[in-house]
Amino acid sequence: MSELVGKIFITNDYGKFKKLKGNRTLKKNKSLENSIARSGILVPIEVNEQFEILDGQNRFEIAKKMKKPVPYRIIDGFGIEEVIDLNSTTKSWTIMDYVHKYYLDEKAEYILLKNLTEKYIKIPISSLASAAEGNLNLATKTTENIKKGNFSFYNYEVFCSFLDNYYLFLSKTRIKGGQYSFFSFFNLYTTEVFELERLIKGVANKNYDINGITNVNVVTELLLIAYNHGLTEDSKYAIAYYINKQDKPVIKTRRNTILLNMRG
Repeated sequence: MSELVGKIFITNDYGKFKKLKGNRTLKKNKSLENSIARSGILVPIEVNEQFEILDGQNRFEIAKKMKKPVPYRIIDGFGIEEVIDLNSTTKSWTIMDYVHKYYLDEKAEYILLKNLTEKYIKIPISSLASAAEGNLNLATKTTENIKKGNFSFYNYEVFCSFLDNYYLFLSKTRIKGGQYSFFSFFNLYTTEVFELERLIKGVANKNYDINGITNVNVVTELLLIAYNHGLTEDSKYAIAYYINKQDKPVIKTRRNTILLNMRG
């Protein structure tokens, strides 16, 4: 049974509530747990007429675990699309929230993407997705594609091979990974002359420590220097490049477009 207090209901009948399919995954919130343990739920959760939780999943689960009363309001006609719109102006969804939503919708590309994010946890989701669509750097269009349900891999099978090689590179060089090393590696990897072992040996020879460097241009230049170590500028095995006026290394060596969407 629920008790009506103004326009807010209060109940201990936890079984009447349902998770809204596609809504965000739960995240541990110790401060919220402490607050509810001390004072109960202060902000009522919001549900639709089917008692699917629109807002307040964490509050509900914590209250249920602690056997605290659950105050709630009913908002008719709301579903996952309205929840996304609401959160976009209040508590914005992360890229991972959108991936999770379309994963639950059983969209094939999003199932593959979510699986990759769980396997390659050292790569930020925004970086991984941008490269997966064939971009050499972080792309706002990929973020928009993910939000609209339009994300797609440029070449899934070959991209998986690239990710394995990147992780092998990290393990052999003890580089921690992250956005900057990821895109720097991708920049070199997509040249026609790239050889993984040459880069690994070059980094070891130069004894580089790029961990903590937060400039992708610097990291890319260091990797290029390491890769070309011991080669002459005109060597067919070298990756040719120059530094432009913005101190950005620009690779001149021909690209292997199997992973790159050159149409933009």
